[in-house]
Amino acid sequence: MLGMKKSAGFIVLVAAALVLAACAPAATPTPDPAEIRTQVAGTVQAGLTQTAAAAPTSTPTNTPEPTFTPTVSTPTSSVTNTPAATITATHAAAPDMAEVVGVTASATYTPGQEFKVTWTVKNTGTNTWASNYQVRCFTTAYCFNGSSTAFGREVKPGEQIDLTITLKAPSTTGDHTTLWVLTNASGVNFGRGMSYSFKVSSSSAATAAPTKTATVTATP
Repeated sequence: MLGMKKSAGFIVLVAAALVLAACAPAATPTPDPAEIRTQVAGTVQAGLTQTAAAAPTSTPTNTPEPTFTPTVSTPTSSVTNTPAATITATHAAAPDMAEVVGVTASATYTPGQEFKVTWTVKNTGTNTWASNYQVRCFTTAYCFNGSSTAFGREVKPGEQIDLTITLKAPSTTGDHTTLWVLTNASGVNFGRGMSYSFKVSSSSAATAAPTKTATVTATP
Protein backbone atom coordinates (compact mmCIF):
# COMPACT_ATOMS: atom_id res chain seq x y z
CA MET A 1 0.00 0.00 0.00
CA LEU A 2 2.77 2.35 0.89
CA GLY A 3 4.58 1.45 -2.28
CA MET A 4 1.58 2.37 -4.38
CA LYS A 5 1.35 5.77 -2.71
CA LYS A 6 5.06 6.47 -3.52
CA SER A 7 4.52 5.42 -7.15
CA ALA A 8 1.46 7.63 -7.45
CA GLY A 9 3.38 10.60 -6.02
CA PHE A 10 6.22 10.07 -8.38
CA ILE A 11 3.86 9.99 -11.31
CA VAL A 12 2.23 13.26 -10.19
CA LEU A 13 5.61 14.92 -9.93
CA VAL A 14 6.60 13.73 -13.38
CA ALA A 15 3.31 14.95 -14.77
CA ALA A 16 3.72 18.34 -13.14
CA ALA A 17 7.20 18.60 -14.50
CA LEU A 18 5.96 17.83 -17.98
CA VAL A 19 3.22 20.45 -17.66
CA LEU A 20 5.70 23.04 -16.49
CA ALA A 21 8.08 22.12 -19.30
CA ALA A 22 5.32 22.50 -21.82
CA CYS A 23 4.33 25.88 -20.48
CA ALA A 24 7.90 27.22 -20.18
CA PRO A 25 9.19 29.31 -23.22
CA ALA A 26 11.68 27.68 -25.46
CA ALA A 27 15.29 28.78 -25.01
CA THR A 28 16.50 31.41 -27.54
CA PRO A 29 19.65 30.29 -29.31
CA THR A 30 22.66 32.71 -29.25
CA PRO A 31 23.10 34.38 -32.72
CA ASP A 32 26.36 34.01 -34.59
CA PRO A 33 28.08 37.49 -35.12
CA ALA A 34 29.53 36.42 -38.47
CA GLU A 35 26.12 35.42 -39.68
CA ILE A 36 24.67 38.79 -38.56
CA ARG A 37 27.36 40.74 -40.46
CA THR A 38 26.67 38.68 -43.57
CA GLN A 39 22.96 39.40 -43.34
CA VAL A 40 23.50 43.17 -42.80
CA ALA A 41 25.89 43.38 -45.72
CA GLY A 42 23.43 41.60 -47.95
CA THR A 43 20.62 43.91 -46.87
CA VAL A 44 22.70 47.09 -47.53
CA GLN A 45 23.85 45.79 -50.90
CA ALA A 46 20.28 44.99 -51.88
CA GLY A 47 19.16 48.48 -50.87
CA LEU A 48 21.92 50.12 -52.88
CA THR A 49 21.06 47.97 -55.89
CA GLN A 50 17.41 48.97 -55.69
CA THR A 51 18.32 52.68 -55.28
CA ALA A 52 20.66 52.62 -58.28
CA ALA A 53 18.02 50.88 -60.38
CA ALA A 54 15.39 53.42 -59.39
CA ALA A 55 17.62 56.45 -60.08
CA PRO A 56 17.55 57.66 -63.72
CA THR A 57 20.77 57.45 -65.66
CA SER A 58 21.99 60.94 -66.62
CA THR A 59 25.17 62.14 -68.30
CA PRO A 60 26.44 65.31 -66.56
CA THR A 61 26.93 68.26 -68.91
CA ASN A 62 29.71 70.71 -68.08
CA THR A 63 28.28 74.19 -68.64
CA PRO A 64 31.10 76.74 -69.12
CA GLU A 65 31.09 79.72 -66.85
CA PRO A 66 29.88 82.92 -68.49
CA THR A 67 32.62 85.24 -69.74
CA PHE A 68 32.46 88.71 -68.23
CA THR A 69 33.56 91.51 -70.54
CA PRO A 70 33.66 94.85 -68.77
CA THR A 71 32.10 97.71 -70.70
CA VAL A 72 33.98 100.97 -70.40
CA SER A 73 31.74 103.93 -70.91
CA THR A 74 33.26 107.19 -72.09
CA PRO A 75 31.75 110.11 -70.23
CA THR A 76 30.23 112.68 -72.49
CA SER A 77 31.17 116.18 -71.52
CA SER A 78 28.83 118.97 -72.32
CA VAL A 79 31.53 121.55 -71.72
CA THR A 80 32.89 123.09 -74.91
CA ASN A 81 36.50 124.17 -74.77
CA THR A 82 36.65 127.61 -76.26
CA PRO A 83 40.16 128.53 -77.45
CA ALA A 84 41.69 131.42 -75.65
CA ALA A 85 41.29 134.68 -77.43
CA THR A 86 44.39 136.01 -79.15
CA ILE A 87 45.22 139.39 -77.76
CA THR A 88 46.97 141.68 -80.18
CA ALA A 89 48.56 144.55 -78.40
CA THR A 90 48.19 147.79 -80.27
CA HIS A 91 50.31 150.76 -79.43
CA ALA A 92 49.22 154.19 -80.38
CA ALA A 93 51.78 155.98 -82.49
CA ALA A 94 53.63 158.76 -80.72
CA PRO A 95 53.43 162.24 -82.20
CA ASP A 96 57.09 162.13 -83.25
CA MET A 97 58.50 158.76 -84.34
CA ALA A 98 61.08 157.82 -86.96
CA GLU A 99 62.49 154.71 -88.63
CA VAL A 100 65.91 154.61 -90.33
CA VAL A 101 65.32 152.95 -93.70
CA GLY A 102 68.93 152.93 -94.94
CA VAL A 103 72.28 154.68 -94.99
CA THR A 104 74.63 155.51 -97.85
CA ALA A 105 78.34 156.34 -97.49
CA SER A 106 81.81 155.16 -98.36
CA ALA A 107 83.47 152.45 -96.31
CA THR A 108 87.13 153.49 -95.89
CA TYR A 109 88.77 156.91 -95.68
CA THR A 110 92.23 158.32 -95.30
CA PRO A 111 93.10 160.42 -92.23
CA GLY A 112 91.55 163.94 -92.47
CA GLN A 113 89.44 163.10 -95.54
CA GLU A 114 86.00 164.72 -95.77
CA PHE A 115 83.02 162.50 -96.66
CA LYS A 116 79.24 162.55 -96.58
CA VAL A 117 76.80 160.19 -94.88
CA THR A 118 73.14 160.13 -95.96
CA TRP A 119 70.43 158.52 -93.82
CA THR A 120 67.00 157.82 -95.30
CA VAL A 121 64.44 158.31 -92.53
CA LYS A 122 60.69 157.58 -92.54
CA ASN A 123 58.12 159.50 -90.47
CA THR A 124 56.24 156.81 -88.49
CA GLY A 125 54.58 159.21 -86.04
CA THR A 126 51.42 161.29 -86.20
CA ASN A 127 53.01 164.73 -86.42
CA THR A 128 54.20 166.37 -89.59
CA TRP A 129 57.88 167.12 -89.25
CA ALA A 130 58.44 170.82 -89.68
CA SER A 131 61.27 172.24 -91.76
CA ASN A 132 63.06 173.33 -88.56
CA TYR A 133 63.39 169.75 -87.26
CA GLN A 134 67.10 168.96 -87.00
CA VAL A 135 69.76 166.29 -87.15
CA ARG A 136 72.13 166.79 -84.22
CA CYS A 137 75.32 165.10 -83.07
CA PHE A 138 74.69 162.95 -80.04
CA THR A 139 78.01 163.84 -78.39
CA THR A 140 81.17 165.68 -79.45
CA ALA A 141 83.29 162.50 -79.49
CA TYR A 142 81.14 161.14 -82.33
CA CYS A 143 80.67 164.32 -84.41
CA PHE A 144 83.86 164.12 -86.53
CA ASN A 145 83.56 167.82 -87.37
CA GLY A 146 79.94 167.46 -88.49
CA SER A 147 77.38 170.12 -87.55
CA SER A 148 73.65 170.14 -86.82
CA THR A 149 71.49 170.37 -89.93
CA ALA A 150 67.82 171.35 -90.29
CA PHE A 151 65.45 169.15 -92.31
CA GLY A 152 64.74 172.03 -94.68
CA ARG A 153 61.22 170.81 -95.56
CA GLU A 154 58.10 169.30 -94.04
CA VAL A 155 57.75 165.52 -93.82
CA LYS A 156 54.20 164.15 -93.38
CA PRO A 157 53.44 160.86 -91.60
CA GLY A 158 54.43 157.96 -93.86
CA GLU A 159 56.82 160.04 -95.98
CA GLN A 160 60.61 159.74 -96.11
CA ILE A 161 63.47 162.22 -96.16
CA ASP A 162 67.20 161.95 -96.93
CA LEU A 163 69.33 163.58 -94.26
CA THR A 164 72.99 164.20 -95.24
CA ILE A 165 75.81 165.13 -92.90
CA THR A 166 79.37 166.14 -93.97
CA LEU A 167 82.06 164.59 -91.77
CA LYS A 168 85.87 164.54 -91.60
CA ALA A 169 87.83 161.38 -90.96
CA PRO A 170 90.02 161.54 -87.85
CA SER A 171 93.79 161.19 -88.02
CA THR A 172 93.68 158.02 -85.98
CA THR A 173 93.50 154.94 -88.17
CA GLY A 174 91.15 152.08 -87.40
CA ASP A 175 87.41 151.62 -86.96
CA HIS A 176 85.19 154.54 -85.91
CA THR A 177 81.47 155.21 -85.41
CA THR A 178 79.51 158.41 -85.71
CA LEU A 179 76.18 158.86 -83.91
CA TRP A 180 73.40 161.37 -84.57
CA VAL A 181 69.86 162.02 -83.30
CA LEU A 182 66.64 163.66 -84.56
CA THR A 183 65.28 166.68 -82.67
CA ASN A 184 61.84 168.28 -83.00
CA ALA A 185 61.03 171.99 -82.94
CA SER A 186 61.01 171.98 -79.12
CA GLY A 187 64.54 170.57 -78.97
CA VAL A 188 63.34 167.10 -77.82
CA ASN A 189 65.06 164.04 -79.28
CA PHE A 190 62.81 161.39 -80.81
CA GLY A 191 63.04 158.19 -82.76
CA ARG A 192 66.15 156.04 -82.70
CA GLY A 193 69.72 157.14 -82.92
CA MET A 194 71.35 157.17 -86.40
CA SER A 195 74.76 155.57 -86.41
CA TYR A 196 77.34 154.83 -89.07
CA SER A 197 80.61 152.87 -88.75
CA PHE A 198 83.60 153.49 -91.02
CA LYS A 199 87.33 152.78 -91.24
CA VAL A 200 90.31 155.12 -91.51
CA SER A 201 93.37 153.74 -93.26
CA SER A 202 96.58 155.56 -94.23
CA SER A 203 97.37 153.24 -97.11
CA SER A 204 94.19 153.24 -99.13
CA ALA A 205 91.85 155.76 -100.62
CA ALA A 206 88.13 155.92 -99.87
CA THR A 207 86.16 152.90 -101.09
CA ALA A 208 82.54 153.27 -102.10
CA ALA A 209 80.05 151.13 -100.19
CA PRO A 210 76.52 150.17 -101.28
CA THR A 211 73.41 151.29 -99.49
CA LYS A 212 72.78 149.14 -96.44
CA THR A 213 70.31 148.84 -93.60
CA ALA A 214 71.18 151.09 -90.72
CA THR A 215 72.13 149.72 -87.35
CA VAL A 216 69.33 150.33 -84.86
CA THR A 217 70.50 151.71 -81.54
CA ALA A 218 68.69 152.78 -78.41
CA THR A 219 67.37 156.32 -78.19
CA PRO A 220 69.97 158.41 -76.36
